[in-house]
Amino acid sequence: STYFLRNLGVLFGLLFLGFFILKGGLRCYTKHGQSMELPKFEGLHISEAEELANARGLTLRVQEGPFDKDRQPGLVILQEPPEGSRIKRERSIYLTVLGSTPSEVTLPSLVGNYDYDVYTRKLDALDIEFYVAEEEYDPRQEEGTILHFFYDDRKITDEDLRRGVQVPQGTRLGFVITKRRTGQVTMPNLVCQTYGESEFVISASQLLIGEVEGNYSVRESAYIVRTEPAAGQSVAEGRRVKLFLSDSRPADCQ
Repeated sequence: STYFLRNLGVLFGLLFLGFFILKGGLRCYTKHGQSMELPKFEGLHISEAEELANARGLTLRVQEGPFDKDRQPGLVILQEPPEGSRIKRERSIYLTVLGSTPSEVTLPSLVGNYDYDVYTRKLDALDIEFYVAEEEYDPRQEEGTILHFFYDDRKITDEDLRRGVQVPQGTRLGFVITKRRTGQVTMPNLVCQTYGESEFVISASQLLIGEVEGNYSVRESAYIVRTEPAAGQSVAEGRRVKLFLSDSRPADCQ
């Protein structure tokens, strides 16, 4: 009948309308088709990453990773999903950043590792810095034998290491080792070099750095204006060289 057909048509019309309303609602809810390519966060500082995420409508979840003395804390080293992934806006992005606090590491024992080269290879693997602070003449032991070393002016001996010594990664240790050679060397010309450059030259000449005087702000980059003894003099191996530093490079430098 006409009444039945009219009601049937209304029913189909309502079903048809409901289908499109539901479909449109789902598209709006899931933001269908509104994906974007994920930018690169790795290599940015976390402050820069946050600005970029806010501009793209992304949410960051940040976790602290390892400490690296050679790189800035807060640097993004890992992101998930990776760069170039297709994602929807307001998706959470997981970042790992470099930590600001160095991890504590336990220094290895000297037992079986008294050789400076052998022991410092172990330190290098632990991200510990080192240098030869002093050489002592000792004909009874092999050259380069570790006698002791210093951490923040604290003398560390084999007995200390047996009990356990922990230091932060990036710590610099100064070693006192043996030498068996004696004799005279010629004092090298260090004037016009920076303090940092002179450390290698002095060590290679079998000499040691002694007192440091002068007006300077940063020791490593300060220039040497005078030394005692002066360049060209014959001095005993192991002698300490007094350095006079200045922020200004000497006028007669080439």
